Amino acid sequence: MNESTTISPNPVFQEKPSRFGFLKNSGIVSSLIAIGSLTLMVKLIAFGKDLLVAHQFGVSDELDAFLIAFLIPSLIPMVFAQSTPIALMPAYTQTRARHGVRAANELAIQSIRVYATGLLVIIIVTYLARGLIVPLLTSQFSPEKRALTAQLFVALLPFGFLYGLSFGLVTWLQAQKRFVLTSVTPALMPLCSMFFLFFGGVHLGVWSFVWGTTLGSALLLGILWIAARRDGLTVEGIFGTLNAETRKVSRESLALLAGGTLLCGLPVLDQIMAGWLESGSVAVLSYSEKICSIALSIIAGSVAQGIYPYFAEQVSRGDWAVLKSTTWRYSLIIIGGSLPIVAIFWWAAPWMVEHLFQRGAFETSDTHRVADVLRFHALQIPFYIAAVMASRVILALRAGSFLFYTSLVNLAANFALNLMFMKWLGVAGLALATAGVYLISSIMLYAYMLMILPRCIAAHQQLEPALPSPPEFLP
Repeated sequence: MNESTTISPNPVFQEKPSRFGFLKNSGIVSSLIAIGSLTLMVKLIAFGKDLLVAHQFGVSDELDAFLIAFLIPSLIPMVFAQSTPIALMPAYTQTRARHGVRAANELAIQSIRVYATGLLVIIIVTYLARGLIVPLLTSQFSPEKRALTAQLFVALLPFGFLYGLSFGLVTWLQAQKRFVLTSVTPALMPLCSMFFLFFGGVHLGVWSFVWGTTLGSALLLGILWIAARRDGLTVEGIFGTLNAETRKVSRESLALLAGGTLLCGLPVLDQIMAGWLESGSVAVLSYSEKICSIALSIIAGSVAQGIYPYFAEQVSRGDWAVLKSTTWRYSLIIIGGSLPIVAIFWWAAPWMVEHLFQRGAFETSDTHRVADVLRFHALQIPFYIAAVMASRVILALRAGSFLFYTSLVNLAANFALNLMFMKWLGVAGLALATAGVYLISSIMLYAYMLMILPRCIAAHQQLEPALPSPPEFLP
C-alpha cells in the first residue's frame, strides 16, 4: 500500500470484546494491565534507589539541597511534556487516518524539532538566570547549603534537556502501541542512580544523583530514538518548512505549555513552602510523595498513557457515543477502585514508612513525620485520577486551551490552601491542600467535558462523516 494514500484507522483501536463484559474493549484493558504492571516494576526499582538514599542521607541538609536544586531541572521537562507531546497524539492519529503514515511521520518529526528547539532555549535561559533562581529557592538556607544547591542546580540542567526530549519520542511510540517499551525504559534513571550510589556514594555523596540521573536520561533518550527509527520514524522533512498541521500543533502546544507550567508549579510551590517550615520538612514531604506516587503512577499513569491513544482514535473516527460510554465506564471503575487504596494508605502509613525507609540515618521520629504527611497525601488519589481521565478526553478533542484556566485556578487554590492548612497541620497541611486542589480540578474538568461532548455528538449526527474534524465544532 502506498504510504501517501489515505488509510483506515489502525485495527488495534477498533472495539474488541473483552472477556469482562462490563469493560467492553480488550485493547484498553490489556494496555492498562501492561502499563500498570510495568509501572509498578519501575516504581519498585525507584524505591530501591530511595532506600539507598534514606539509608545514606536520611533527612539531611545535603539531601535538602539536592531536592531543591532538582526542582527546576526536573520541572522543565515535565512542563514541556504537557505541550507538544500531548498535542501531537490526536493530530498524529487524525493525520495518519486521513493522509497516511508518511504525512503523519512528517508531522511528528517536525513537531519534535520545534519541541526540542524550545526546550533547549528554556534550558539556556534557565542557566543564564541561575543567579536569580537559586537565591529565590534557597532564601531560608545557610550560606553553605545555598552554595551546594547552586552547584547542583547547574550540573542538573543537561538532565532536564535529555529527559525532556525523550517525551516527544514516547508520544510517537505510544501512537504505535509500544506501551511496553515506553513503560520499562524510565527504569534506567533510578538504576543508574543506584549504581553510582552503591559504588561511589561514600566518595561522591549527593553528586552520585547528578551522575546517575544524567547518564540514565541519556541512555533513555538513545534507546527510544533507536526504537522509533526501527519502527519507521524517519527524519524526512525535519529541516523543511513547517506544514500547516505542524503549525497548528505548535499553536495548541503553546496553550498547553502555559497550562502545564502552572500545573507543574504545584509541587514546586509545595516544596518551597515546605522550606518555610522546620528543618527537614522538604525531605519529609518528598518521602511522602514518593510513596503516594506508587498508586498515582500505576493507576493515573496507566490511564494517561494507555487510554489516551484510544480516545484520540475514537475522536478521529467521530465515534462520539463510544467515546462517551468509554469515558464514563472506565471513570467509575478506576476511580471506584482507588477508594480502598486510600483506606489502606491511611491505615498502614506508619508501617509502610517504617519498612521502606527506617534504617541508617532515617530514625523513628522521621517515620512518624512522614507517615502523618502520607495519610493526607493519599486523599488526593481518586480526585487526581478523575482529573487525568477527564483531561485526556478534552485533549483528544483538541480543546486543551481550557486546561490553562483549570491550571490557573489550581495554582491559586494551592497557594491559598497551603497557607491555611500549614498553619494548622504543618507540612501535613501541604498534603491536605493538594487533595483539595485536585478535587476542584476534577469538578471543573468533568463539568467542561459534559458541556462539550453533547455538542460534538449533535454536530456529528447532523453532518457527514467526511466533514472537518471535531475541534472545528468546539467553542
